[in-house]
Amino acid sequence: MADIYFHDIHTNKFGTKVFLDSPFSAKDVIMELDWEKSHRVWNEEVRKWEIDLDAVNLAVNKLRDAGFTVEMDDEVRKHYKTMVEELTDKDNITVTLVIDDDNVTVQDNERMKDIDKLLYTNLSYYIKGARHVTAYQKRRWDGREHLYYKKTHSAPLGLWKRMKTTLEEEGYNVVIVDEREEPAHDTHKTLDLEWGFEHDFRDYQVQAIKRGLKQNNGVLSLPTGSGKTIVGLRLIYELGYQTIIFVHKIELLYQWMEVIKDVLNYKAGLIGDGNWKEKDITVAMLQSVNSRGVENLKEYPIMIVDETHRCPADTFFDVVSNMDSYYRYGLSATPYRNDNAELRIYAGVGEIAIDVTAEKLVDEGYLAEPVFHTIRWSPEYSVPKNDYEAQRDMMRASKRRNNAIAEKVRELQSEGHKILVDVSRIQHGETLSRLLGAPFLRGTSTTSKRKEIIDEFQNGHLNVMVSTLLNEGVDIPEMTAVVLADSGKSSIDLIQTIGRALRVQEDKSAVVVTMDDREGGGYMIDHTYHREQIIRKYYGKYYKQQSEFEWDMHPSQ
Repeated sequence: MADIYFHDIHTNKFGTKVFLDSPFSAKDVIMELDWEKSHRVWNEEVRKWEIDLDAVNLAVNKLRDAGFTVEMDDEVRKHYKTMVEELTDKDNITVTLVIDDDNVTVQDNERMKDIDKLLYTNLSYYIKGARHVTAYQKRRWDGREHLYYKKTHSAPLGLWKRMKTTLEEEGYNVVIVDEREEPAHDTHKTLDLEWGFEHDFRDYQVQAIKRGLKQNNGVLSLPTGSGKTIVGLRLIYELGYQTIIFVHKIELLYQWMEVIKDVLNYKAGLIGDGNWKEKDITVAMLQSVNSRGVENLKEYPIMIVDETHRCPADTFFDVVSNMDSYYRYGLSATPYRNDNAELRIYAGVGEIAIDVTAEKLVDEGYLAEPVFHTIRWSPEYSVPKNDYEAQRDMMRASKRRNNAIAEKVRELQSEGHKILVDVSRIQHGETLSRLLGAPFLRGTSTTSKRKEIIDEFQNGHLNVMVSTLLNEGVDIPEMTAVVLADSGKSSIDLIQTIGRALRVQEDKSAVVVTMDDREGGGYMIDHTYHREQIIRKYYGKYYKQQSEFEWDMHPSQ
């Protein structure tokens, strides 16, 4: 995901405009755009910058020179490319990109210095928190991780499409030379697998499988509950080569082992949790492979990385960038990261090959239509200034806020919902557990305890539980409502958690309860707005607040 995104060509009384999604750190650069040429303006209604369409080229050049990466939607890119072709003679220069098992390299070229500068800027991302580093403050470092290496004129294999697009947008002709050898069945053992999935594939799953087979790499972005695992297994079945599946958590390690056995009738090898036993299909913990070394692995023509967005950036990159797999896939519901490091994901497995939205699956009836409720409250304490941790701690401990959550849960109980209250801190979970008289599942809960409580939840003996486990891949299909009781702004956690409540249930809508924490002041204002924007963007037309639950207790209460 780039730093700046140009999108949505539109016309108003001032002419033809385009919106910019941009971080706060780009404000000064955008403000430096010549007003007469760009007519830049901050649109308060949509909270985005807006400039003249004909100023896109000017803005792109200035933003890239400042070290920001840029992407555009198809319509803006088409207009931009036309402008570039009119303004440059680079279209007479051909750039050759050579792909091997590890990298993509720019062949020597008369414009190499310009090309190096262009790719060095665009194949990079801003490191979160860099502004606090002394080297950044003293201008000895630009605060970015660069994945294009000027000395070798190369970048990791997965970024070849981004390199091609970036060069073409600057007016260069690009030729691709792929020196990799496609694996052949006569040199690699063909797996003898049985397909045991009893259900028909959904249209979007068929599309994802076809796209994966055609492109040989990329992130298959499918919402939570859409069947990403089955798509991955079908790719293995269709290709028939030795496969390694990387995961980052033990729960996923054994989940994959089980589903491979059920669907492919194959007992997979296992790396992780104290095991190192490789087979033609192996499920492996990234951390275990990184610790012992990729060089100790057998050859695997197919590599699949599950929950790609959650893989620790350094561990993921160290392992995946050293794999020689010809077929490289990532599976994710949210193919981006909170630390801006998604470029490393793309470097390892390729760009997004298909992006199926939750809005589309709700349209087609595969996911339940979400009904969003919001709890508004006001604190009974004085909000500390400029102290993020203190603001969050006091908010989690607020009797008024927790009582409001409990009251809303009881309302949903009376309507027959099965409710999961999602928290991120143990103490907060324990508080809500006492208020609701409901069990609390956490990361330290034993496997038997987890199973006992989830079984009770599933068979109807329990209709409320508090948990930190939704972010660990726990699947609870019977859930019909989720209360997002924490106050963070993690877009990944937010979308993943909501997605687990959107299983289609007969005669039940999927209720999602969010917190309006603006009265909590300080950072909480930004967090509330951020959560709302993420939900609105991800769920499109389905984001409409069906009700607003006001909590009007007096501060003394």
